[in-house]
Amino acid sequence: ISYFFGKRIHRMNRRGCSTAIPTIIFAFVLCLILACGIVLYDVTSIRNYVNGRSRLNRKISAFYYDRFYDEIPETRKTADEPVKHKNESPTALDDIFISVKTTGKFHQSRVQIIIDTWFRDAKLQTYFFTDIDDANFVQQTGGHMVNTLCNKTHTRKDLSCKLGAEYDHYMKSNKRWWCHFDDDNYVNVGRLVAMLRDVNHTKDFYIGKPSLNYPFVTTYEGEEVRFWFATGGAGLCISRALAIKMKPWCSDGGIYQTSEKLRAPDDCTLGFIISNRLAVQLTESNLLHSHLEILNKLNPATLTEQVVSLSYGLGAKRQNFIQLNDSRFNIPISEDPTRFRTLHCIIQSDLCKHSVRPY
Repeated sequence: ISYFFGKRIHRMNRRGCSTAIPTIIFAFVLCLILACGIVLYDVTSIRNYVNGRSRLNRKISAFYYDRFYDEIPETRKTADEPVKHKNESPTALDDIFISVKTTGKFHQSRVQIIIDTWFRDAKLQTYFFTDIDDANFVQQTGGHMVNTLCNKTHTRKDLSCKLGAEYDHYMKSNKRWWCHFDDDNYVNVGRLVAMLRDVNHTKDFYIGKPSLNYPFVTTYEGEEVRFWFATGGAGLCISRALAIKMKPWCSDGGIYQTSEKLRAPDDCTLGFIISNRLAVQLTESNLLHSHLEILNKLNPATLTEQVVSLSYGLGAKRQNFIQLNDSRFNIPISEDPTRFRTLHCIIQSDLCKHSVRPY
């Protein structure tokens, strides 16, 4: 366009035409309109991306994306309003398959705390997925400790290997829900059941909590992709209907293979499969909490009623755990650094009556 009008104006100037100035103004206005149209189209593409109306792997301007990404969290579904369904009994604890990913070196320091606390509330429904044989913990869990034969490192390959084993075991269970947690999570089993009770497991549901307030960006087979994912550190739940649709990417080592192509961790890979390949939105729940949050900001008075999962961080430079104000069962931090034992006593007060602790 600039070349066309430039050439036209040059000819007019050589002929001494008085219409050169209006032509220049017209050309400038036309270019301005076109520029505004391009910007509007780019912004509209982002908004469509956010609302799920365009392909999740649409390539959009990073400049405008960064200006509008703060709107995206408002478009995710929330689990605050349950989806009721007919002709089905409400989901009960036995309808849920709970998997916990761990590794041999954390059996004593992490798994033991889980066994001593919330595992007691879901012994038949909870399985641990690890990387070694451990007769002691096999006995303590009633045979619910699975050696995945994956390697022991905390790498993308080994984490995805274990998550794949979790998926395959869940699919054999024929249960309504698969809920995955890490070995540094406390699970309020009663609240977990309540969260899923009225959600329709025959529909596609991916319930979790993102650790980012913008979509994750990476490449898959040479193509840029963007998608939401639920962080595994807070726990996540997937309905049976959705899990069945995930089979082409997940079963029999599929999660591992997809993770390698995506070059992303296991929880990101799940998000890619669900949000990008299957176009199922993440349903965000504020009842799930990971160590990435500042946990002492959670209200101690409402923890037992408004929390499904919790975590902790016991790093040398930074301690991150919940605050509890119940003087009845306030076990010293030296004995309970994760605060899970104290919290479990508050939730299951009968276990700790008269200051008799079950640990």
